[in-house]
Amino acid sequence: AGWVGTQGGQREVYELLSDEAKALVQPPEKPKTKDERLQELHEFILAKKRWPSNSAEGLEKKLANWVGTQGGQREVYELLSDEAKALVQPAERQTKDERLQELNEFILEHQRWPKQGATEGSEKSLANWVNNQGGQREVYELLSDEAKALVQPAEKPKTRDERLQELHEFILAKKRWPNRTSAEDSERSLAIWVSHQTGQAKVYELLSDEAKALLGSPCRRNLEKISQLQAH
Repeated sequence: AGWVGTQGGQREVYELLSDEAKALVQPPEKPKTKDERLQELHEFILAKKRWPSNSAEGLEKKLANWVGTQGGQREVYELLSDEAKALVQPAERQTKDERLQELNEFILEHQRWPKQGATEGSEKSLANWVNNQGGQREVYELLSDEAKALVQPAEKPKTRDERLQELHEFILAKKRWPNRTSAEDSERSLAIWVSHQTGQAKVYELLSDEAKALLGSPCRRNLEKISQLQAH
């Protein structure tokens, strides 16, 4: 599963499978476009005469989360048809102090920072706000002492050379690539970094000869992985 993620996900790897393997699995559905989501929201508002709620289930919850990822009701409201606009009003814009209070309450409840990859639109919106304020390191100084005791700001991002050095040391010690499904945070972080550099094949060329000798060709390993997927 970790390897599939590094290759661009199920949709990319699916095209590399044998016909026999393709007959047994399907790639995930193609994500809906912004226009398709907006049409669903339009139909929801006309039917319910309100905004979708994060506390709901199914499609309504998905729509509410999507609204959150688009910047909230105020942003999405401008994209609605006049017919839909006549039925709803966007939430009032929150002040910085109100957002900060919301963040303090979130941290006190969850004992962590909100995540941009969250499924809840309200949490994702809060995480985006933190990012827009300059990130965790900037916002941390504005938190209450009680909230500060529960979280730490993110470390300063490591440079490419620092990450490459960490990867070099990992390969020399483990004689393999880091795995995204590892229980170790540091290993998972390295594996994700490799993926963000466009994958093992690209990063392989940046490694020392000593590290390369321990891994073998990444292309050969990819073919082996595809064969394993087809066998199962």
